[in-house]
Amino acid sequence: MRNAAALSRPQSNAPGFAGGWLTIAKALLFVAVIQRTNVLLAAPQDYVWKMAEVDFPNWIAQMQDRGLAIDAAGHPHLVYGGEGLVHAWHDGTGWFREVVDPSPSVGSYASLAIGIRDRLHISYYDAANQDLRYALRDSTGWHLDAVDGNGDVGMHSAIAVDAVGNPHISYCAAGAYDLKYAVVHP
Repeated sequence: MRNAAALSRPQSNAPGFAGGWLTIAKALLFVAVIQRTNVLLAAPQDYVWKMAEVDFPNWIAQMQDRGLAIDAAGHPHLVYGGEGLVHAWHDGTGWFREVVDPSPSVGSYASLAIGIRDRLHISYYDAANQDLRYALRDSTGWHLDAVDGNGDVGMHSAIAVDAVGNPHISYCAAGAYDLKYAVVHP
């Protein structure tokens, strides 16, 4: 566990505590849509919304609004999972997809932040072990780590990166929905 501490008990009906089927980023420049088992991305083009098929996983668990981010070049990145954590992105010419963590039952409640030098930071829930997990992609590849394994924790995660590149993660513990906070020092 890395610097995790309970903060308070938010209301269970507070905004941001429900998994999302629609994700919006950068003032409607991109919209990610989940339709049963399809991941789609919509973007305005010549005053018309154009849909692009990104992926067709078997199923998606708890995709939330924090699973879409835009890199420095203006390209969208999506993270989602359920049967493994997946990262999909568009490089300006086409869609690409990679499995970040192939472990079964991981990737729900995934949250993505793009930090310094376009490093990707992902917080996500491991349902099999009931842990909060963290993934970092740098120039050498993906690095995976358990952040908190104290009880059933990691649902409804949200990640942000500070000015020096440290990720800050808020997340919930099951049951009483205690709000927790962790700082990761990669």
